[in-house]
Amino acid sequence: IGSAKIGHPNLPVAISEREDSVKNYPLTQIYAEPVLIKREEDIVLNYNKQLDIARAMGEAISTQAADYAAQAWGAAGSGYILETSGTARAASLVGATGNRKGISKADLIKVSNAILKMNIQQTGWIGVITPDQHNDLLAIADFVDYEKTGVESKLKEGIIGRLLGIDYMVRWNDTFGSIGLHYTSAGVKKSLNADIDATDSPAALFFHPNYVRYAEAFPETIINRKPAGYLGGTIIEAVVRFGATQSRGDGRGVLSLVEKVTT
Repeated sequence: IGSAKIGHPNLPVAISEREDSVKNYPLTQIYAEPVLIKREEDIVLNYNKQLDIARAMGEAISTQAADYAAQAWGAAGSGYILETSGTARAASLVGATGNRKGISKADLIKVSNAILKMNIQQTGWIGVITPDQHNDLLAIADFVDYEKTGVESKLKEGIIGRLLGIDYMVRWNDTFGSIGLHYTSAGVKKSLNADIDATDSPAALFFHPNYVRYAEAFPETIINRKPAGYLGGTIIEAVVRFGATQSRGDGRGVLSLVEKVTT
């Protein structure tokens, strides 16, 4: 909407309209493969296998939806894609080889500076990192000192701590070896299910909830009891429609910190 004005204009003040660049975005179907529970399992097991499978399916779908959102929210413009500069360690991305630089304190200052220069809302930012990146942060004295204070309210919510005004959370998908966000060595964001090249790298995602969007339909669990041809068994299915996107066409509100390839 541009900058606010100063002074006393002639009335009526000129009126403008805002043309949104991101008006809609696609939703995709995320599902868990159907599972058959044989009739004898329903009878002899000493636990509710149907409930156990339905819960596991829900967790698998939630994980895939989070991967989808991380990829969709990841920065695509070079101005909001930064690289790590810390100590070298083994690559965590499944299919990648060699070493990657970890996150250093200087990198976090660089992230904070980039966020400040976006000139948008500063409080409430979230950083989503891998377990390896979590270890990088724990090696930073300022972060360790935060945990020594005994403040537990954030930790109970899954937030491992706040540094430079950013709340950090850890997530992991061992299929990818990342949070779901990957880049080439040239800094190009890859699609979620693209093949991993040896020089690809995982990234940490920094975002503000006001500048990203997602849509999730009501998840469905379908239980088909005693369908024909399965000798009295039960088939369980689970499915949801999900989509995500950045809010702004200029890319502000998200930032990716990619692990730099090193020898």
